[in-house]
Amino acid sequence: MFKVNPVRRIKFPAVHDDGLGKDDSVIEYSVTFDFVIAEDLDYGKLRGVLEDKTPITIIDPKTNEPVIDPKTKEPIETAGMLNGFYFALRTSLVEWDGIVDTDGNPLPFKDEGGKIIEANQKAVFEAIRVDKDLFEKIQLAYSGHKSKN
Repeated sequence: MFKVNPVRRIKFPAVHDDGLGKDDSVIEYSVTFDFVIAEDLDYGKLRGVLEDKTPITIIDPKTNEPVIDPKTKEPIETAGMLNGFYFALRTSLVEWDGIVDTDGNPLPFKDEGGKIIEANQKAVFEAIRVDKDLFEKIQLAYSGHKSKN
């Protein structure tokens, strides 16, 4: 049988420990993604993201070495594709809990009209990207075969 997981909305609980051993050094929070499908992407914005021509060398995760093009014998590079991937992930971030602003107030994810506050979405996305374990789970859920398709 060909298995398909139709669930596109996934909540990722996370724990951050600053290592100082104080009562408030362990922070629990969560981020929720409703993974966008290709047909729902804003292609106008995506084109702008893909215009970043910074080359990115593709690395084989098994060997940790650059992937070599068999025809040219050169490392395979892509321009802007990583940014496009991040754009798809970031725009899939729809909710969070336990995340506050610099004054300690809960950081809202939607405005009064129910629209995602893009500045907050970007800030939260950038912050969670530094949590390697969490971000790895998110990427696997988006592109892997066990969580999302």
